[in-house]
Amino acid sequence: MENMYNIIDALFYPFIQRQGFVHDSELATHKVSLPINLYEEEDGTNIVELAIPGKTKEDVTVSVEVKDGVNYLVIDVKEKELTEEEKAAADKRKVFEKLIKTTKHCSLRVPSNLDIDNLKPHVENGLLRITIPVAETAKPKIFTIE
Repeated sequence: MENMYNIIDALFYPFIQRQGFVHDSELATHKVSLPINLYEEEDGTNIVELAIPGKTKEDVTVSVEVKDGVNYLVIDVKEKELTEEEKAAADKRKVFEKLIKTTKHCSLRVPSNLDIDNLKPHVENGLLRITIPVAETAKPKIFTIE
C-alpha cells in the first residue's frame, strides 16, 4: 500500500513542482495525506484547498515558516480527544477497525512571487481554502512610451 502512495506522489509531484508548491515530505507520514487542490486564478492569485471534513476553524492552524530563506505554508489539523466514556461507547459499537494513519500536518513551499503577508485562510463546510495573492513586486510593470 505504501508503494501505491509513492506512485501517486510521483504522478502529481511534477505538476505541484511546476506550480512552485512543493510538499515537504520530511514532515508528512505518507500514509493518507490531506486531500489538497492547488490552482492559480487568472490574476495570478494562488488557491490552496484542503478537505478537512468535520473540522472547524478552531481545529486548524495556518502559519508561514521560513527555512533557509524559503517560505513554507504550514497547516496543522487538530484531532478531537475522546473522553474515556466516548472511547468505551465507540468500542461497544465497533465491529471492525482498520487503522489508517492520516497526515495532520502539511507543509508546502510557497513560490517567492506570492504575498504571504496577505494570505487569507477560510474554513467552510469541511473545506479549508487559502488564498495567496501575487506580490506587488512580482506583477508586471507597464511603462508609458513617450
